[in-house]
Amino acid sequence: MTYILYFLSILSLAQSAVITKWSPLSVSQLGFWRLLVASVILRLIFSPKGLFKKPQKLLYVFVCGVSLYLHFYSYFYAAKNTSVAHTLLLFSLNPLFTGLISRYALREHFSKFLLFSFACGFAAVSCLVYPLIVLQQSLNLADLSAL
Repeated sequence: MTYILYFLSILSLAQSAVITKWSPLSVSQLGFWRLLVASVILRLIFSPKGLFKKPQKLLYVFVCGVSLYLHFYSYFYAAKNTSVAHTLLLFSLNPLFTGLISRYALREHFSKFLLFSFACGFAAVSCLVYPLIVLQQSLNLADLSAL
């Protein structure tokens, strides 16, 4: 069952940019519907007790929801306004940004091997994206949005 879920998650993530590119909906509409579906799925799976009794928890939920919507908006904007390949290459830097945020915001410590793997991953994505940037002579707003 774990392998099936793993395969389905990779398949759905790989198809996201392609489906977004072909969709006639605007970026705002895509973000709204995707956030709504994610909220319904999470609500069906998890039902937090006392969520509405503590305003601080409700504030965290609101901030997470707004952040997720901004993530969806920037990703869909990039998928609609640049090539799918370029979107996916730049989007593959997410583990690096997540690691940096956890390092500086949550004060997590990483081993030297993990830092080395981050450096190798960044170098690999840079080697893949560099020819695209050289051909275009600059990054545009859609590329920065994907990043």
